Amino acid sequence: MNTLVYFPASPNNVKWTTFATTDELTEVVIVNYDDTVDPNYTADFAYNSSVFAIKNATTTAEPGHELSTAGLYTAECAGKEVSFKLLVVRE
Repeated sequence: MNTLVYFPASPNNVKWTTFATTDELTEVVIVNYDDTVDPNYTADFAYNSSVFAIKNATTTAEPGHELSTAGLYTAECAGKEVSFKLLVVRE
């Protein structure tokens, strides 16, 4: 299931990072102000100038996926930050 986060901003002005639950001590840069998802994370994330998409809700890192998509996400734009926590619940 995709999770879409609407965050309107002009291209090249937003940095998206996460502290994934698979490694809560390491900040991972997913998009670094260049409107492009880091190639290591394209299996799980997509981005355009207004929507950040989390493609798969995962609780663990798996083959082909570098990290869990559950975690703390931060969007940084013009020196301001907005964060949210994504929880993944499995039955």
